Amino acid sequence: MGLRFRKSITIVPGVRVNLGLKGASLSVGTRGASLNLSSRGVYGNVGIPGTGISYRTQLNSQSTKAIRSSSVAEAPANIQLSITEAGAVEVFDENDQRLPTRFVKEAERIDPEGFQDFLIQHKDQINELVQKLTDLVLSVPEPRYRPTPLYRPFPQSVPEKQENPVVLPKPPTEPQHPESSWLDSVIPFSHARKRERFERDQAAYLQATEEYQRLMDQYNSEQNRIDQQYQADMTRYLAAQREHEAQTHELQDQREQSLREDTNTMYAVFEDAVQEIDWPRETLIAFNFSSCGKHLFIDVDLPEIEDISAREATFDGSRLRIKKLSATRQRNLYAHHVGSIGLLLCGIGFNRLPSIRQIVVSGFSQRKDSRTGYTREEYLYSCKMSRRAFSQINFSGLADLNPIETLALGELRCDISKTSLFKPIEPFSEISTFAEQ
Repeated sequence: MGLRFRKSITIVPGVRVNLGLKGASLSVGTRGASLNLSSRGVYGNVGIPGTGISYRTQLNSQSTKAIRSSSVAEAPANIQLSITEAGAVEVFDENDQRLPTRFVKEAERIDPEGFQDFLIQHKDQINELVQKLTDLVLSVPEPRYRPTPLYRPFPQSVPEKQENPVVLPKPPTEPQHPESSWLDSVIPFSHARKRERFERDQAAYLQATEEYQRLMDQYNSEQNRIDQQYQADMTRYLAAQREHEAQTHELQDQREQSLREDTNTMYAVFEDAVQEIDWPRETLIAFNFSSCGKHLFIDVDLPEIEDISAREATFDGSRLRIKKLSATRQRNLYAHHVGSIGLLLCGIGFNRLPSIRQIVVSGFSQRKDSRTGYTREEYLYSCKMSRRAFSQINFSGLADLNPIETLALGELRCDISKTSLFKPIEPFSEISTFAEQ
């Protein structure tokens, strides 16, 4: 049962204020004929006292509807735009309540440039993954080895010159001799007073000059000490910096030597280079070197085709169109991306490791076996690439490459259809590679 509360206060005869839980109202009139004014509207009450017969009607129903409709039509002060999966724009108020679709047009009318920027921004966000998957091939480096500079920051900071603690005031100003005027001839003591004032100013000036000179000597002495200290600090700093650079060059030479002989150093350099790549989708890599350090074997756990974005967005005028990629387009994009991964790993190996002569890169995917229901690893391609074959690529036209076909510059095992459907293959192994040498 709901709680009710009501109390009437008579202001003057025939006029009452009614207090309740939902607010206050005003009643005007007597029993049997009265008007009631409240936030819900104006109501007229007519009845026959003592009979229980009464009639109540709202007198301003039309105006109330007009007020309500006009208040709904007014847009909130703060609104938020959102994009649905189909590309439709929705408007929400500050309480995350969705507003009628007419507010979308209103938002576009009020700020057309901001509305258009909002759509373009969401278009770019939707297409960002597809663009990254496509552009990975652009990161493939040339096989020409370039030594990676050894980063050893110098631990010491450049010495700072100390500020002089002695503060010099402005130099004192010498007083000017007083000039004679006609008043001096009329008033006898006028000239004497000017002379006395000048002598006092002159004495104060001499005393100030002496104090200024004392401060100047103190300032110069302190400045000489600061300059000598700074020069000594800079001499020690530069000597330590030269020694640090010499040690860095020595370590760089040692590293370059070990990079050609020590597989542990090769492992660390290749691992760092792989971690520098901004992979669009999670890509797991395992690798190993031959004992002679001339062969690099890479196994790649490729991203699944389900991880590839199935949407792309276009923008025309004031509309954002979002559509799913066709199955063929999605498979083509996937084949392009996984092929780019193989090319990129070959490029990194040849570019960072000068002793590498051949790289075997094999990419596999996790697929569910329809016969057993278990997930198993299936190799999609395996490539045996030599440095010489990899050097045939036109690295100024990487955007024009078909990565799978480019891997065929080496010895490639890959069974792919014209619609980019992969069939599992048997990858190259380390044993078979050495047997063919």
